[in-house]
Formats: sequence, C-alpha cells, structure tokens
Amino acid sequence: MLSKMFRTTKKEAQYSQVPFEDLYEDESEMLLEPLEPKDTNAHVEPAILPLRRMFTRNLCLTIVCQGILEGHIGAYNTLWPSFLSLPAIGWRTNNGQNPFQFSGGLGMPVRDVALSMALLGLVGIPVQVFGYPRLSQRFGTMKLWRIFLFGFPLCYFMTPFTVILQSITSPSARGARATVWAIIVVVQALSVVSGTFVLPAQIMLTNNASPHPTALGRTHSAAVLLSSFSRSISPMLGGAVLGYSSERGMTELAWWLMCMVALGGCGLSFLVREGTGHEIWLPGDNDEESE
Repeated sequence: MLSKMFRTTKKEAQYSQVPFEDLYEDESEMLLEPLEPKDTNAHVEPAILPLRRMFTRNLCLTIVCQGILEGHIGAYNTLWPSFLSLPAIGWRTNNGQNPFQFSGGLGMPVRDVALSMALLGLVGIPVQVFGYPRLSQRFGTMKLWRIFLFGFPLCYFMTPFTVILQSITSPSARGARATVWAIIVVVQALSVVSGTFVLPAQIMLTNNASPHPTALGRTHSAAVLLSSFSRSISPMLGGAVLGYSSERGMTELAWWLMCMVALGGCGLSFLVREGTGHEIWLPGDNDEESE
C-alpha cells in the first residue's frame, strides 16, 4: 500500500528540466550590452555676471569720462560754426578796460564757414591713418589718451582770442585774411588731432573696463547710452549759453565753461586705470580658460 502510494505520487509529479541557456540568457544580454561612456568634457554653461556687480569703480569712471568727452565734442561741433558766423562786433570799443571780455564772432560768410568745416576731414583722416598707430604703439593707449585729452580745453580756451585778431587786423590790410585763416586752422587742427587720438583710445579703454566677458555687451550699452544722452543735451545747452553770452558781450563765457568741463574730464582720467576685461572671476571661468 505504501509502495503503491509512493509510485503514484512519482508518476503524477512530472517535472521538466530547464535548459542552462535559458537561466542565464537575460544576464548574458545585460552583460553583452555596451556601456555608454560618460562624457567627462560635457559643456558647462558659463556663469553670467549679475548686473549689480557689473558697475565697478573703474567702469563707472571710464564711462563718465566718455560721457564728458562726447558732450563737449558735441557742443563744439555746434558752437564752432555759430561762432564763425556771428557778426564781428569788435573788441576794443566794446570792452573798455577788460582785456578778457569779447563780443561777437568772426563774421564769416556761409561759404567760408563750410570751408572751415571741411578742414576737419582734411586734417583728421591722414592723422588717423598714419599717426595714431605709431604713437599708440609707442606710448600705449592710456598715456596717449591722457595726453591728448588736454588738447580740448586748450582749444576751447584759445577760440575766443581769435576775436582779438579779427578786431586788430584791418580787413583791407594785406595778408590779414590769411592770418585769420591761419589761426582758424591752428585752433581747428588742435581739436581734430585731439579727437583723432582720444576717441579710439576711449573705445578701447571702455572695452577693457568690462569686469567680465559676459558683461561686455552691457558695458558698451551703458557707455553708448550715457554718450548719446550727453551728445543730445550738450549742443542745446552750449547754444543757449552762447546766445546768452553774445547778447551781453561775453562770447568767451560759453567757450570757457566748456573748457572747464573738458578739464574736469582730464582730471578724472587720472583715476581711470586700464582694465583687463576680466577682473571678476566666476565659478567655471578657470575651466573655460584652460580650454
């Protein structure tokens, strides 16, 4: 009975042998799958300098100098032709004992005013092409910028004294016209040469004053914004002062006020230092430099 029961159990219990390949098929597929290598040189997005950290002391001084420069140059371009065309009232009979009070302008016709303005290009282009590269390489951007900034206040200071030459020189005298034109050329050449050397250097210094490469565009935007504002209001203010001073026999007032503004820019230039364009370092900058 017992033997029969064990036999029945043995017959009823049917098992099938599992192949060896089936047991390890999944594992073998997992082992044979190629592992994707990890990219150790994955590109990391560079950190961007926040706006609140962009306006460093050097950047602020640089763009303020640029605003002052663009302002008095814009005023000069408006006052100079106006001064040339103002009636020549004279100097001796209207000023009494004060040798530093001038009335009127040079009384030049429109044709001569246009000719004097054409001198800007004739003087500036050769100096820009042949003079600036050599002097910039010899003296450096910063030194050249500071030296020629002083050309503007000197030009503005000298301009009213042309009225004296116009007054003491008889229009019928031989060579009087040539003498007046010689003084005009000297004054205008001083302004043009100064601008030829200063303006390119100013752009380079503004570019280098950016504290971080990611702030370069915002740096130039701030500089252009301030320069445009200065250029837009300075001719209006300069013309108003020239009109006020001309009515009261003080033509020199507008020019000497502009001279003081330009001297202020010269003084600020000694506080500006030439930057590197990357004064503030952010996380990840070292990795970009090594690449």
